[in-house]
Amino acid sequence: MLDQKKNKGIPRTYIGNVAVRWGYFQIDFSQKMLIENDELERYELKAGDIVICEGGEPGRCAVWKGDSQMFIQKALHRVRVKEHIADYSFVYYSFCNMIKQGRVEPYFTGSTIKHLPRERLISLRIPLPSLPTQIKIASILSSFDDKIAINRKICSNLEAQAQALFKHWFVDFAPFKDGKFVESELGLIPEGWRVGRLSELIEVKYGKDHKKLLDGDIPVYGSGGLMRKVNKLLYEGESVLIPRKGTLNNVMYVNEAFWTVDTMFYSVPKLPNIVLFTYILLSKMHIRNLVATIVYITDYL
Repeated sequence: MLDQKKNKGIPRTYIGNVAVRWGYFQIDFSQKMLIENDELERYELKAGDIVICEGGEPGRCAVWKGDSQMFIQKALHRVRVKEHIADYSFVYYSFCNMIKQGRVEPYFTGSTIKHLPRERLISLRIPLPSLPTQIKIASILSSFDDKIAINRKICSNLEAQAQALFKHWFVDFAPFKDGKFVESELGLIPEGWRVGRLSELIEVKYGKDHKKLLDGDIPVYGSGGLMRKVNKLLYEGESVLIPRKGTLNNVMYVNEAFWTVDTMFYSVPKLPNIVLFTYILLSKMHIRNLVATIVYITDYL
């Protein structure tokens, strides 16, 4: 558990639930957790470890490739396959297939927020052909994943270029210092531009409680990310989700039917083709810095 007051040891990079995506990781290398040397074996990842989410979106998983030293936080399972019995890639693909078919759901616990506890996870029954057959199947599927990873890297590079251009246009010229609007620096804005308000671009709306909703296919988002899936939607379409409290910098872009809880605003666009622009703008503004004290961010919207 991330607890700077109780934990002791050396700051080490870790991944939490939100960093585990389907088949890959989104890692923030600036996130550190205090871990002592005698805790390394318990929390460290090794190449071939399968990392599975216990909560949030139970079962979401990826295989750690061993690119760097990494540790896991709570709410994650580290599955280390016994090599003489099974191939880790085959086990990973088998588990993904079971998740997509809904065969893991009976192992979940919780009536509203679902979890996949360790005791249930280790009782899963998976197909186990001969080891050579497992390796052959995994090799074929891995070749497709490798191509997907290449495409994802290309997209990431293009996004980095777009982010750099955006920063030049909107961050370097932005009249903000320490999260405060500085009118005296409006001269930095390019000729022909003007300073507007976020309310000109989007309408910001409150999320609602989700506890009485039934399970379904509609994702529920809170300030920490995906929480569960329900049977009703609050809004459908492009939207920027803005944390109201909690993890204030976790601005998200969605383009689907969804529900947000009361710790997360959702938005309705007022102009065409404005949602992605607004998302990038807010994600670069570091909303947490706009809140000097423990207050909601409504007044800034």
